[in-house]
Amino acid sequence: MNMKRILIIFAILIALFYSCKKTTNTKISNSDTTTITFVDTVYDFGKVIEGEKVNYTFKFKNTGDKPLLISKVTTSCGCTASNYTDSPVKPNSEGYVKVTFNSSGRQGNVQKIITVYSNTKPSEHILIIKGLVETSTSNN
Repeated sequence: MNMKRILIIFAILIALFYSCKKTTNTKISNSDTTTITFVDTVYDFGKVIEGEKVNYTFKFKNTGDKPLLISKVTTSCGCTASNYTDSPVKPNSEGYVKVTFNSSGRQGNVQKIITVYSNTKPSEHILIIKGLVETSTSNN
């Protein structure tokens, strides 16, 4: 009886893990690849006081001839969150990757990496936000 409960709990945990992943499982063949051009790939937010949130929107254009689909966006730490165009972007149309950095608990120079996965060649694109986080007492 005890082993049966353990197996049921294990199955539930696996199901929860896979249901929480935010990815679009779209199979893309090489003939469906396109090209992407970001307006900028690095954003320097300058100086902020620890605890402030920094928002920035990286804009891109589908410069190819097939619809562009972002399959997922990952960040280098839990202090950085993202939101992005999750519908196909038509050729010559624009999309975005919005990033929010929470500086709570951070100090000094920071650099966070955002990786965008899409049906482009190459399929991974790196975006960076960076800056200096100061404590409120170091603002003399």
